Amino acid sequence: MSEGNIRKRSKNSYEISFEDGRDSRGRRIRRYETVKGPRKNAEARLRQILSSRDKGEYLMPAKMTFGELLEQWLEGYVAQNLRHSTRTSYRSQVKNRIAPALGSIPLSRLTPLHIQSFIDRVFKGGRMDGRGNLTRRTPELLHKIIHGALQYAVRMDLVTRNVAKAVILPPPEPGTFNILETRDIPAFIRAARETAYFLVYMVALFAGTRLGETLAPRWSDLKNDMTQLSVVRSFYKRSGVCEFLETKTKYGRRLIALPPVLVELLRRHRVHQEAERALLGLTLKDDDLIFAHYDGTPFDPSTVSDTFGKTLERAGIPHIRFQDLRHSHASHLLAAGVHPKVVQERLGHSSIAVTIDTYSHVVPGLQEMAAQRIEGIIGEEAMAELRTIDVEESAGMVPDVGQAEHVGKMLVNLRRRLDIIREFES
Repeated sequence: MSEGNIRKRSKNSYEISFEDGRDSRGRRIRRYETVKGPRKNAEARLRQILSSRDKGEYLMPAKMTFGELLEQWLEGYVAQNLRHSTRTSYRSQVKNRIAPALGSIPLSRLTPLHIQSFIDRVFKGGRMDGRGNLTRRTPELLHKIIHGALQYAVRMDLVTRNVAKAVILPPPEPGTFNILETRDIPAFIRAARETAYFLVYMVALFAGTRLGETLAPRWSDLKNDMTQLSVVRSFYKRSGVCEFLETKTKYGRRLIALPPVLVELLRRHRVHQEAERALLGLTLKDDDLIFAHYDGTPFDPSTVSDTFGKTLERAGIPHIRFQDLRHSHASHLLAAGVHPKVVQERLGHSSIAVTIDTYSHVVPGLQEMAAQRIEGIIGEEAMAELRTIDVEESAGMVPDVGQAEHVGKMLVNLRRRLDIIREFES
């Protein structure tokens, strides 16, 4: 079969042609596509087409549906470039949400309105199991998948633009998490001591680590005589497959200082673990997991999470998620006056803005504390100047004066205010 041809059409456009089998009369079918850009783009597209044709997978862009694009994207780009947990999540969302709603639409006819309507319906419709409303994260994930697939189609010259870029996502919403209140921590500790996961819970609460980050560390990840925890990877379990993967971002790779009480508990835990291994005729090594079964295999994340819920119930504490231990850690630090930059670094957020946006509204008193400190920030001289201002006069409510004099006084007061603002800003 022909390997195809490339013909220049204009300064920045090439036509590729190739054979695609025979029709019902036995005549050869020849396909044509136009590729924009330099010749190397046309060469790359032709190689891809010929490979798909030889595998029986080639579809003409005009006939390809969005569902067929999604499948090609999942089997191609996603399967080769993304981690297992992400692949599993994407495939689930495509199968259960995106493909049923948008999969039958021809790729060439997919519009921003199709995607916008789909995102809006999902957000308003709530969870698929009917147990509550969706957070903004689900529409964001669906849009990310659709956008990624269409961006792949643009690179493959299947479409000329990514229509998902025009979609407007639901506005940001305040966090909906709960925290472990300070008054409940003693009862939680007493109940948690009766479980095999006591120290797992303590690390999450006192270091602010996620579940996967808490289960992943080895003894070698405890630094400086166990006073610091180096977070470099996470433990995932998806569809029965376990993976230890490096942190997704450079910000997630961090060193967390541990409180002395937790350091002492970890040291005792190591002694206890060494004794357990010795009974089995094994030696505890630095590359062994801090939290593991007798034989060194990792704890199951779902079991740890389920036991956490039962522990709260036994302690008589309102239900929160395991992830809320991390939120509790951050909220209590901020309430105690710890600088948000420090909290950001401990949590591994990409910026201090993320930390502030996430937690400021759940920490009572931060606004009041800020208001009380403003006077100290602007200085005593500015405060003295403010105290000399007559409120009624500055508000322009002086009776029985001429209009010109009234306006003049208003200008004087305005200049005073501007001077105060400049002094504050400097």
